[in-house]
Parts: sequence; C-alpha cells; structure tokens
Amino acid sequence: MTDKTYAVGKSKPPLHSRFKPGQSGNPKGRPKGKRNLRTELLEELSGTITIKENGRPVTVSKAHAIMKAMMSKAAAGDARTAQYLIDMALKLDTPEENNTTEAAPDDEAILAAYRDRIMREAGHE
Repeated sequence: MTDKTYAVGKSKPPLHSRFKPGQSGNPKGRPKGKRNLRTELLEELSGTITIKENGRPVTVSKAHAIMKAMMSKAAAGDARTAQYLIDMALKLDTPEENNTTEAAPDDEAILAAYRDRIMREAGHE
C-alpha cells in the first residue's frame, strides 16, 4: 500500500501511528500471572487455622471457622446473622441440585404429544 492510495478514516489509522508488530497498546498493563481478588479470597478461605472446640485444638479451614462463628452468633440471638445464614442456605438449595435427568412417565407422554403436534403443524407428518 502506498501513502497516496491509503484512505485514512474510521478504523483506518495513519500508517505511521499504528502499533508496530510485537508492540502492545498498553505496555504497563496487567502483568502476567497477576491474580484477581476472587482468586486471592478463595485461596485465603481455603487456608487452615487452629481453633479450640470443646477445649481441644482443631484444625479447620478458615471458611469453616467463619461459618462456625456465624452459627454461634446466630444461635446466641443475633437476628441479622441468623437472617444472613437463612438467606445463604436458601440460595444454595437450588432446584438444579435436586434435579433428575429422567422424566416421569406422565411427562414423557406430554412431551411426545407436544412433539407430534409441532411436527404436524410444520407439515412433517
């Protein structure tokens, strides 16, 4: 391409100002291997901690220790913590976990009738 025939415009920057091959548009951007907050948090929660339970030291994950502390607060009458735990339990108890892949015989009959009706309406008898 020569400079005389090259049209500068939308999505066509001048040739002299384009990035050279191998050059980044953001050289001081996110370094490789930099982890995000979610990764850091999950790693920290999976770490272990020693707590005393019934007078004996027990090693548990930090997430487990947090849940135990929240349960103790809720059992002691902290309504806000109790509500948070109930909300979290309801969110975790999703129908997808209890879903089975097999349909009941009645459902199979309904699906077959629906499939037949759709095929008839489309002219695929």
